Amino acid sequence: MQLSNKETKLIRESYLAARDEIEKASVDFYNRLFDRSAEIKQLFRTDMDDQGMRFMTALGVIILALDEPKRLAEALDGLGQGHAALGIRVDQYAIMTDVLVETLAAHSGEHWSQATEVAWRHALDQVAEGMTRHIRPAA
Repeated sequence: MQLSNKETKLIRESYLAARDEIEKASVDFYNRLFDRSAEIKQLFRTDMDDQGMRFMTALGVIILALDEPKRLAEALDGLGQGHAALGIRVDQYAIMTDVLVETLAAHSGEHWSQATEVAWRHALDQVAEGMTRHIRPAA
């Protein structure tokens, strides 16, 4: 599933708008995520300010690579391996998607619309698919 040029544009515009509040958005993302899933919260044992910035940086790398399939696949492969090693499960990606969409909507201002949400969900489905290749099904 390839993103359309319009979807890529909407994603980039909304991300850039949210970047104006990147520190606040990253804290908001993890607060929302941990409120939604105490189980996911237990997987994080690091400084959350630093983690938030790493997350937003990784998201930026993914967004820049949206129209470069090989570069995107490489980025997702590396991120997926790291997440698999942490014990992230496939079902937890859906929680992350919902929380990230909510967070971006809250921090993108006028750059957020229904079409933007659809584009993000489409992209995040692809991101999850690329990252979860390294996760073995539960026995």
